[in-house]
Amino acid sequence: MPINEPEFEYVRELTRSRAGVVLKEKERFLAEARLTPLAKQNGLGSVSEFIGLLQNGEPNGLHDLALDALLPKDTAFFRDTHPFELLRTHLIRNLEMRRSHENRLRIWCAGCSSGQEPYSIAMVIGRYFSQLLKWDIEIYGTDISTEALEIAQRGSYNKIEVNRGVPSNYLKEFFHSDENNWALNDDLKKVVVFEPLNLCQDWPELEKIDMIFMRNVLEHLTPERRKFILENVRRIIKPDGYLFLGSRETLEESDIGFQMVPAEKSVYFQPTGGF
Repeated sequence: MPINEPEFEYVRELTRSRAGVVLKEKERFLAEARLTPLAKQNGLGSVSEFIGLLQNGEPNGLHDLALDALLPKDTAFFRDTHPFELLRTHLIRNLEMRRSHENRLRIWCAGCSSGQEPYSIAMVIGRYFSQLLKWDIEIYGTDISTEALEIAQRGSYNKIEVNRGVPSNYLKEFFHSDENNWALNDDLKKVVVFEPLNLCQDWPELEKIDMIFMRNVLEHLTPERRKFILENVRRIIKPDGYLFLGSRETLEESDIGFQMVPAEKSVYFQPTGGF
């Protein structure tokens, strides 16, 4: 029996209050499908019973598991391609010239899910800018989902996952066979660091960042959470840094602090005021 309106509203409030994510009405059946395995794992006969367990409010960790299951996780290597091509042709070279006096580079992928995006950036650098691997360079990947981060930290993906975007020459250069999976080579993995972070809660002290990928994150959030996140991004991004959003995302006039820069089938954003 499908979950009813009050049950779905409880689920929507769970994602909205804890992660700022707004589930649309059309996502009711998707939410039910994602919670069904958790209901079975807890010996319950239906998702409605599982939601009832959540509503009891017991601190048993089920709310975190439910939130993890409900949040969007779709990702792929070199997703949308154009931003990565822009990295290869212009932006990494620009940063290399500007940071040559300090030999230090920080790139952050917020909402990185199971890690394909930060590893894609690392592969671009490894193939075309391998000299930067001798710098003090780190690519951060953060996500609210501990389950997704465990996959990211392993850096091991099945055939379907690598076929979603990894060119054959990259597969030969940066991966090795790991039983039935393909695993990232250690020399590439070591430049990528994964940490849990809920973007909608108070942020820890973060160092200044040269480039931020925050793609397909803001579109799921309430306006209040969106504003909170962008204010924090503006605080930590360097004056000449780059911000990438998803292909369906843009910044409204009310989202002050950034200017859009069109570039080769893609766009990126930079802090207003120049550098």
